[in-house]
Amino acid sequence: MPLRRIWGDMLQVYKFLSDRNPLSSCNYLRVKSNSQSQVRGHCKKLVKCFARLDIRKFSFSHRVVNEWNSLPEWVVNSTSVHCFYKVNIDKFFHNCGRI
Repeated sequence: MPLRRIWGDMLQVYKFLSDRNPLSSCNYLRVKSNSQSQVRGHCKKLVKCFARLDIRKFSFSHRVVNEWNSLPEWVVNSTSVHCFYKVNIDKFFHNCGRI
């Protein structure tokens, strides 16, 4: 997947989870609760629901889960959209060698 699309997807997930998007996130993304299993990494891990049809498998809410869950806590807990998008996610992708 192109890095530009990943950046845009991660920005939308951040906006959904931090209530900066006018759309309701409860219809699209589900945050894993601590009671479901031991949560490693950050506390905003997403649950990937079962998808039988291809239209669901390749939808936004299904394709962003693995990428979002792989982000470290310091990126996910950014204080603002600008800090998340322009500073932290760029620094993380640069350190991983994706840029």
